Amino acid sequence: MGCDVLLIDYRGYGRSDGRPSEQGTYLDARAAWEHLTRSRAVSPDRIILYGESLGGAVAIELAGHVQPAGLVVESTFSSLADVARIHYPLLPTRWLLQYHYDSIARMGLVRCPKLHFHGKDDSLVPIELARRLFDAASEPKQFIETPGEHNESGPVSDPKAARMLAQWLDERRANN
Repeated sequence: MGCDVLLIDYRGYGRSDGRPSEQGTYLDARAAWEHLTRSRAVSPDRIILYGESLGGAVAIELAGHVQPAGLVVESTFSSLADVARIHYPLLPTRWLLQYHYDSIARMGLVRCPKLHFHGKDDSLVPIELARRLFDAASEPKQFIETPGEHNESGPVSDPKAARMLAQWLDERRANN
């Protein structure tokens, strides 16, 4: 799609050292932003934040503090508490959770254009949670429902979604 990509492993994930935490993932995303904008001198108007599932929550948090050209989230939830409540309805999950990733509360701070992908058959993060998150977002925004489960949906699995992502990226390039 004509993009350069920076992928990161959060602390404690992949080959990265450390222990995972909600605050740590936010700090890691901020460090990646600083690397691109300061060390590599990439203009923020050329950066699209893209996060899948938990990565979407991290990208939303970052987008609320910086000014990227756009934000793409895929298979992302409104909050971790909402996901837990669906899977464990009899437990007081809100009080049991150590991490919250309350994306719906942070979405109001995001001012850039937003693109949401979500699989209609996602059993891990039901599509209604993605729609709640989308509803909390300000314009401009777009929601694309794709076929598939949590890890088998979105632009990688759906050629139509891939074309829509390419078009959306082209529009961001034309505006900058």
